Amino acid sequence: MNISEEEFDRLSLQERSVLFLTNAAYQVLQYVRAGYVQVKVDVAFANPDGLVVYSYNQDSEVNQYLVSPDGVPRAIDSTEEENPDSDELLQDVSKDTINRVFRKWEAEETEGYPRTMLSNVEYIGQFDSGVKAYAVAIGYSGGITNKEVFQYLFKALIRATDATVLRERLKTPEDIEANSVNPAAVMKDAAIRLLSSRFYGAETDPRKDELYETLCLLSSAPYEKSQNKGRLGIATPSVFKTDAMIQFTDPIEINKENVRVIRKLMELSDRRNTILIADKGQVIGVYSVPDFRGKYSGTGVIFRGYGKWDLFSDKTGSIMSFDSVTISLTNQSLVQRVKDGFKWAGITKYDEKKILAIVDQARWQAHGTTIIVTDHAESESIRLENANRAIGINPVEVDEKTILSLSAIDGAMMIDPNGICYAIGAILDGATVKTGNIARGARYNSAITYVDYWAAGKGKEKIKAVAIIVSSDDTVDVYPMEKKG
Repeated sequence: MNISEEEFDRLSLQERSVLFLTNAAYQVLQYVRAGYVQVKVDVAFANPDGLVVYSYNQDSEVNQYLVSPDGVPRAIDSTEEENPDSDELLQDVSKDTINRVFRKWEAEETEGYPRTMLSNVEYIGQFDSGVKAYAVAIGYSGGITNKEVFQYLFKALIRATDATVLRERLKTPEDIEANSVNPAAVMKDAAIRLLSSRFYGAETDPRKDELYETLCLLSSAPYEKSQNKGRLGIATPSVFKTDAMIQFTDPIEINKENVRVIRKLMELSDRRNTILIADKGQVIGVYSVPDFRGKYSGTGVIFRGYGKWDLFSDKTGSIMSFDSVTISLTNQSLVQRVKDGFKWAGITKYDEKKILAIVDQARWQAHGTTIIVTDHAESESIRLENANRAIGINPVEVDEKTILSLSAIDGAMMIDPNGICYAIGAILDGATVKTGNIARGARYNSAITYVDYWAAGKGKEKIKAVAIIVSSDDTVDVYPMEKKG
């Protein structure tokens, strides 16, 4: 937000609050690498006369809306006049009231307007004047898929910024644009409370900080020189109803004192068949996963080596990633990332529904896989097969019945934009055109090398392709992730 001093001086306290909170949200989302989450923050002020909403638009512009008794917001021309026509406004405002107003506002907007609510209303606090302030996060379609995670993040953001708003500290443009919020602290606060709610059933459990520290220690604790790559699931009702659960006679509290014994027990779990089970903050046993896909039907933690671990969900895969001192959101809007991948690759005609279904099913491949979607799938399969770098097959439509068997071996699948597979086990070729990522494995880097090399026309012809890389730790990458060239 580039705001001149002259523009800033004309802003009311309400307008400054909206710009400050929106900018703070942007800083946090940048920190957690939430590239697919677009958010602005509206602020609702419950004045003695009724409810008034200030909404950030763009280019540092803030619109003002008066909310009538029936809950309908009406824009007025100038934010300098709070109620120029002395309209009757909505009274007796509460957090639930404002939530209903915004839900109604959303429902009455045109289909072409892509905004969706990502979070419930959060109470900021009360000014000395008696005016109460509430913040509302407005997200846009194609954002984060796990709304619960965002809700915790938004709550943490408001807790970190409420004093700045209420004490009217926004005196200069620098107060809005500077690093006025600590993104790392906000994300850590949200993560700790989310983990506490999952493991203890309450986000404010007094053990929450030690839980987070213990999981960090477990991620970096070796066992006989091997790194931790086990799983810790949270008990579900079905776990206790099956003989696949072996319970310990003495449950083990998840705390720093028990790191060594829990780390040892982690060797009982693996990436496919077994998982340690926790209940009410204690490790209670080991469970044999009955699902042929090797996935635990619940939530929990998966450790990915030294200092790395994820909070996962069976529905969305990895939803929050921890790497030493950084925390990030993962698997943001997989649908949108796939759509953008095709857009950036320049592939305009493809069976979107079928491709998205293939990607969704490929997530269940325990050891991971790579899918190359290209309009040259047939000719590329023949070329790679002739070079003894792929196993050619008779063209077959990929669906939920065939995806796991076709992707069961190492190498990439070659499919066309309509979901027809022409080769499996492909070893991708191509010379390096752009910088890779040494932190990622051979699967990821070979896939992006292939896409970049052929998209740049370095081979005999220019080939448009999208790579979908499914890792064994439940993360999914789509490449390209930005416009080529």
